[in-house]
Amino acid sequence: VGLTDGATDTGHTLIVIDEGAEATFLVESNSPASDSSGLHCGAVEIIVKPGGVLRYVNLQDWGRKVWHFAQQRASIGKNASIQWTVAALGSQFSQVSQQVALVGEGAYSQVNGVLFTQDKQQLTYNTLQHHQAPFCRSDFLYKSALQDRSRTVWRGLIQVDALAQKTDDYQRNDNLMLSDQARADSIPGLEIE
Repeated sequence: VGLTDGATDTGHTLIVIDEGAEATFLVESNSPASDSSGLHCGAVEIIVKPGGVLRYVNLQDWGRKVWHFAQQRASIGKNASIQWTVAALGSQFSQVSQQVALVGEGAYSQVNGVLFTQDKQQLTYNTLQHHQAPFCRSDFLYKSALQDRSRTVWRGLIQVDALAQKTDDYQRNDNLMLSDQARADSIPGLEIE
């Protein structure tokens, strides 16, 4: 996905992995110049059907004057899995909602995120690990490195429904402050019904 200077992108990506299928996707979102301006307001929707396996890598490198808003959702079926890797380098401001719903028994998700910020960038990631079925596992790890007066916000929620017995879940956020003026907010949450 590319964004020319001053443009608006409202792209929607849909990935469906059929039963027992396996795939790897690499998606790069960028601007032709590092000082490009614009607006990205897009969505990613992933459906992994029973027994499917998806490896999904997303690299975000928008220009330094791009405002980036995204809805990213995955639904993982019975005995299916997703390995989702996010790297965020660009944009002036990012607000990303990333949700993984484990809807089938034995579903598994692993999400890894790396954020690098500088100048006055602000990157915000709101993650949700929603366990809706029993015997599911999920693992979220986000790491940030911050320079100058940049800021990151990571708000992670693990939500376990009443039917999601024998849940195995983990979330973590690490921050490396490379400036005494940088700021990182980590807000983990757990909700068990």
